[in-house]
Amino acid sequence: MLIDSHCHLDFEAFDADRQQVIESCQQKNIRGFMVPAVAPRFWPRQLQLASQYPQVALALGLHPWYVSETAIESLRDLAEIFDRSPVPVLAIGETGLDKLKGNPELQLEGLKYQLSVAQELDKPVILHSVKTHARLQNILRDYPGVRGVVHGFSGSYEDAMRFIDIGFKLGIGGLITRPNARKIRAAASRLPLHSMVLETDAPDMSPYDHRGARNSPENLLLILNCLAELQQQDPEQIQRAVLANTRELFAWPPSV
Repeated sequence: MLIDSHCHLDFEAFDADRQQVIESCQQKNIRGFMVPAVAPRFWPRQLQLASQYPQVALALGLHPWYVSETAIESLRDLAEIFDRSPVPVLAIGETGLDKLKGNPELQLEGLKYQLSVAQELDKPVILHSVKTHARLQNILRDYPGVRGVVHGFSGSYEDAMRFIDIGFKLGIGGLITRPNARKIRAAASRLPLHSMVLETDAPDMSPYDHRGARNSPENLLLILNCLAELQQQDPEQIQRAVLANTRELFAWPPSV
């Protein structure tokens, strides 16, 4: 069994065939989906999705690309939504920093607010980090006890180990299937199994053999097999480890 620790099944890219994608995943033994938020205005759509599909769990938050003063103000309702949600809201995010896109000052404000809520509620955080690993590591040290995952990790082994030392796991996705992604492939080959979860980031970040096409949680098996090859280990051993890591990280409901 596998859980996709990061996919955007609520996006319009899946409106035409969402049911079929989920059924296909079930046949491949992909039984759970963590669906993170990008902005508060999409939270109701996510909550509806999770109420329709018991395999779906949610993270609610504000992505650094979507920061605005209005969106940050909407974060004030975050703790209350966790309190009263009838569906599993297991994490905060995705939040983080992106040096290439978005307003840096608002990104930082939104990130710090979400980290403080995570600390208050004792919830894991899903982090987006583009060319900001060192800065994020410094910020995270100011929030002791906050744990989570650096999603779509693409950094070096040394950066990975620094995040692990702070209490974070690494989200390993389709990037490792690209032959020219030498840095993350080298890191993934050496990382301890307890430090990783698997993700597709669907509908984006398609594996190498599916480049140019819409990504799908169904491709999680390709990422699993690639990681097993890089680690030179049995895929079943990898599968058991990443499933246990995902369940532990998110306190995944026992029904899934």
